[in-house]
Amino acid sequence: MPPPRHASDSSSLLNWLERLLARNPELSQGESERASRPGVLHRLDKDTSGIILFSLAPDLHTTMLDCFRRRQIDKTYLALVAGEVSPHEGQIEVPLGRNSSGLVIPDERGRSACTSYRLLEGNQDWSLLECKPKTGRMHQIRVHLRHIGYPIAGDPLYGLANLSRSISPSPRLWLHAAGIDLPSQVSSELKLPSSFLCPLWEDLADHLTDIGGRFR
Repeated sequence: MPPPRHASDSSSLLNWLERLLARNPELSQGESERASRPGVLHRLDKDTSGIILFSLAPDLHTTMLDCFRRRQIDKTYLALVAGEVSPHEGQIEVPLGRNSSGLVIPDERGRSACTSYRLLEGNQDWSLLECKPKTGRMHQIRVHLRHIGYPIAGDPLYGLANLSRSISPSPRLWLHAAGIDLPSQVSSELKLPSSFLCPLWEDLADHLTDIGGRFR
């Protein structure tokens, strides 16, 4: 989980990868020092688990960034929210901006943002959702779900610390980047897998079991 953009935490994944490359230069695919530095392709909010993508080859980095900008890459997240979601699937198209405190808020003058969701399982107290952001705005899934009345469990900024008194508290922000799918032409051209998958993180999987969930 990378730190905020301006953080200087030496334990971040990016710094760890840079140290690894410094000790093992043969892993790098660039000739210059700048080219050999890892590039971030897919980052996560603090406390979100799941897939993070880095690149080591400059050409690959450029191609992949272009795919992200063109919205050709499908991203799948799992989120546990408060309450029984209705309807069971839908699409949220709400522009996002920032308030004076820096928090992301729905704002008709903001940047366009779109998130689709569908219910995987749940009851009257909680719902496990599969979420697919079509755009890549900061805190997009978190704010969109809160906007329709279903804040993510354990979200310290936009949600609820607990889902309900009848179930155990969420261990943290209940959001997990579970999958990234590349266009077949791009995966073939770059000789990459068509999909990157990450199983539900252990703490969230345990919590889901505790509240009666069966998803795996």
